[in-house]
Amino acid sequence: SRNGDGRYAFLNDLSSVDEMFSRKLAGALRPAAADLKVQIEFNPERVELYRQVGFEKHQLKREYFRDNSIDAAEIAAAEAGNALYVVKVNPRGKGDLGVFRIRYKEPETGAYKEREWPLAYRREVVAFADSSSAMRLAVHAASFAEWLSESPYGAGFESEEAEADLRVLRNEFPAESPVKRLSKMIGQARSISR
Repeated sequence: SRNGDGRYAFLNDLSSVDEMFSRKLAGALRPAAADLKVQIEFNPERVELYRQVGFEKHQLKREYFRDNSIDAAEIAAAEAGNALYVVKVNPRGKGDLGVFRIRYKEPETGAYKEREWPLAYRREVVAFADSSSAMRLAVHAASFAEWLSESPYGAGFESEEAEADLRVLRNEFPAESPVKRLSKMIGQARSISR
């Protein structure tokens, strides 16, 4: 982000405060990468339309990617980040979907590094029901957030279907997982919206 929003966590009860605080503090004190920026550049010959889901406040303009004066994120070795995009692909187009780039400053040396990987186009993709547990969880969370914000993109969200799939996903994650909390939030929102 451009304004250094720091780390955050969602806590459902006081019993998780100590563990969450120590994990976040350890990551803040021992970053694996500083000034981390991520850029997805879609190939217009393959991708007709795209939209990042969420993070509207934190999207940088294209020209800021290599501008070291613009504040960016930090990430610890044990942390991960996610971004979800909705894309409309042209199957008759040419080339890959695009390029994924990261730029970061090594904490030890202060040197900036940049890496990139192609986003391969695959004609055949896995159906949502057969996709990874992590992907299904991300899509349910993003769809629910779009629905809660009354975004037009959340119009197709079906809370009963999401809850049913989340019950299956609980087996893939730890007992007190975000899956269980997300399912509970969806159920509460559904009961209020009736």
